[in-house]
Amino acid sequence: MNLAIAFALGSAVFWGSGDFLGGLASRTASSIATTFMAQAAGLVGLLAVCLVTGPNPFVRTLRITDIGWGVVAGLSAVLGLGMFYEAMGRGPLGPVASVTSVVSSVVPVAAGVLLGERPSTRLLTGVGVAIVGIWLVAGQRRSDNEQAPSGRTLALAAAAGIFFAGYLVALAQTSGDSGLWPVAAGRGAATGAIGLVFLGTRIGSHALGAASERTSRSLSIGAGVLDAAANALYALAVRNGMLSVVAVVASMYPASTVLLARVFLAEKLTRRRGAGMAVGMGAVAVIAFGSTVTMALPSAPVEFEAPVTPEATTVQPSDPPPQMPLIDFGSEPAAVDFETGSQPAPLGTPAPRTEEFVTFE
Repeated sequence: MNLAIAFALGSAVFWGSGDFLGGLASRTASSIATTFMAQAAGLVGLLAVCLVTGPNPFVRTLRITDIGWGVVAGLSAVLGLGMFYEAMGRGPLGPVASVTSVVSSVVPVAAGVLLGERPSTRLLTGVGVAIVGIWLVAGQRRSDNEQAPSGRTLALAAAAGIFFAGYLVALAQTSGDSGLWPVAAGRGAATGAIGLVFLGTRIGSHALGAASERTSRSLSIGAGVLDAAANALYALAVRNGMLSVVAVVASMYPASTVLLARVFLAEKLTRRRGAGMAVGMGAVAVIAFGSTVTMALPSAPVEFEAPVTPEATTVQPSDPPPQMPLIDFGSEPAAVDFETGSQPAPLGTPAPRTEEFVTFE
């Protein structure tokens, strides 16, 4: 399986698990208080991971564009979350969740194609099947006595999906050299925005007291940690794969939420959601086998120089033969005097002349 698809699946699992814990925490506390605590807990975890994995911002200056894209992603997620809650408060949950999930899956595909990605036919088929599975899992059949959602409610749901997709697209614009700092910057911006809403609204002592309960606080922190892990895995996935494919796989997070609700809360798994999970698993298989592992290559082509072989020198008959240095062997070196320890003269140095004097008496 492609590494990017594995990271995207991991982010879907963690996102869905975080939503499950956040939903449980919201049953005993205000949704705003739960979201704020989850965002703050995730921010602390991300900062710790960034300081360990690097790059160190105190040693190396981070690109302002990467941090800017991270902030845009965080604010886009917050706006989408607010519109999603507003849409759920106005109409039935099933149609709202279906519209939001489908829009948040389709927009990254279109953005990836506009940015120059060219998925294969098999990948596009898998993406289309995955979107159908997401729609089946996220939605639910409307009962006979349930009122149909209004046009404004559906518009809010679609807008929420667009902002959720904006988070996925914005985070895909960050570079790998920045590590997880853009994710932390986005989480910091989201925490600050939700904190202002949390402090600016009159929540009441009951909501504040419920938010401080041990169970609710633990669930909120767990949801924030899982959400932060999902964000980190998605950042790794989109940097190693195509946005148009990775975003769709990561958007299958409702399946894990439904599965956890079935296991721990004994909620009924409808045929529609069961079929959606089966379709989603088939789509992931198609995408995994239809994608290839790619590696980042340098922008400039790498030139390899062939080894230089020495050319053979052809000796022409007209060329004069090489001249050997002449060495004078006509003179003999002086004998070594072992009594005085004198050294012999160099080779070619004439021996010293000795004169004999004859005395006549």
